[in-house]
Amino acid sequence: MIDAALAGVAPTLGVLSQKNTETAIDVWIEKFDPVAVHCARTAARSRCIEFGAQEDPAGTVAVWGRLLATDAAVLRARLTALAATVCEGDPRTVGQRRADAMGLLAVDPNAERLTCLCGEPGCPAAGVDPRSAAVTVYVLTETVPGAATGVVPGNPAPGPEDPQPGPDPEPEPDTPARDPGVHGDGLQGLRGPAAVTGTPGVIPGGGVVPAPLVAELVATGARVTTLADTNDLTAEPRYRPSAKLAAWVRTRDLTCTFPGCHRGAQYCDLDHSVPWPGGATHPGNLAALCRTHHLLKTFAGWSTVQHPDGTHTWTNSAGHTYTTVPLTRILFPDKPIHTPAPPPTPAATGSGVGGRGLAMPRRRRTRAHTHAARINAERRLNQHTLEQNAKPPPF
Repeated sequence: MIDAALAGVAPTLGVLSQKNTETAIDVWIEKFDPVAVHCARTAARSRCIEFGAQEDPAGTVAVWGRLLATDAAVLRARLTALAATVCEGDPRTVGQRRADAMGLLAVDPNAERLTCLCGEPGCPAAGVDPRSAAVTVYVLTETVPGAATGVVPGNPAPGPEDPQPGPDPEPEPDTPARDPGVHGDGLQGLRGPAAVTGTPGVIPGGGVVPAPLVAELVATGARVTTLADTNDLTAEPRYRPSAKLAAWVRTRDLTCTFPGCHRGAQYCDLDHSVPWPGGATHPGNLAALCRTHHLLKTFAGWSTVQHPDGTHTWTNSAGHTYTTVPLTRILFPDKPIHTPAPPPTPAATGSGVGGRGLAMPRRRRTRAHTHAARINAERRLNQHTLEQNAKPPPF
C-alpha cells in the first residue's frame, strides 16, 4: 500500500533533497501504518534533557537530550532569531550565539535581544549581559573580586545556579564596559595576566568556573556576596538558619556531606548534626545533606559527629565508620572554615521541649499499586489504539 502510494506521486515530486525525500516517505508511512501511532508514543516517552559529560572542558557543560519535534522546532527558531539580533561586528559564530541565547532564555524567557560583543559604544545591541546579573559569587575572603570595576557587594538571596566561592581575580582597572579587543569566546578584556592568574570558582555539585570567567562575570554585573567571618556566626534561637548562616554552610560544604554523594548543596537540606533542639542552629552543628541521606541519617541507623573544620565522621548501624571532608577545604585549603564549638542548648541540659526533625514522607499508594496502575494504563492505551485501527471485514 505504501509502495503503491509513493509510486503514484513520485512523478510529480520533482527534484528533492535527501532530507525532503525522507520527510515525504515518513509522511506516507505515518499515514498508512497503524503501528506508527504506538511507535510515536513510545518515542515520546524517551524525551529528556541531560547535563554534563566526563570530557567537558573547564567552564563549559555539554547539554543533550530529546524533545518533541514541535518543541525542538520552536526552540530552534527562537535561538536562531535571538542569535541574529547582534550586529555584523559580533565576533561569535552562529553556534556560539545560539548557545549564549539558550543561557539568556534561562534567565529571561521574554528576552528580545542578545547582548552584542562587537565592542562598539554606539551599537544598539550593546549593554550589560543579563546572564551575569543572574549569577551570585560568594567570597570566603575580605577581598571582593572586581572591586576596581565598581561592583558593590550585596546580600542577595541565593539563586538556583550560584557559582561558589572565591577569592576571585580582579579585572584590569579602567576596563571599559565593552573592550574593543573582544574575542569569539565571549571573554572580552581578559587577555594577559588576568587570563592566567587567580583562583577559580566552583558551582556546587557542578564543575569548575575558570578564573577568567569569574572575573568576566563580576565585571559584567554578577552579584558579589562576601560571606560572614566565622567568628561572627553565632548560634541562632530557631530551627531554620538565617539566609546568612545558610549561605555560609552551603559554601563550606558545596555538596552533600554523606560519604560518596555529590548532590549540590543548594539542593540539600541543612541538617542539625545533633538534632535540634538538643543541638544548636550553629555552623558547627549544621551540614548539607540531600533528602535521601537526610532520611537515611534520621531513620536508618546512621549517625555523624561533626568537627570544627566541617569534617564528618559517619557511623552506620554495623559500626563501620567513614570520614567526609567539606569540598571547600579540599579546593580552597587556605580559606577560613573552622568554626567554634556550638554552645549547649536548653534541651541539651534537660530543660527544653521535645525534639523536631525531618518526617518520613508518606506514599499515597504502595509501589505495587503504582506498578499495577501503570500496567493498566498501558493496556487501556493499547486497547484504544487497536479499536481505532481495527476494521471489520470486508476490508
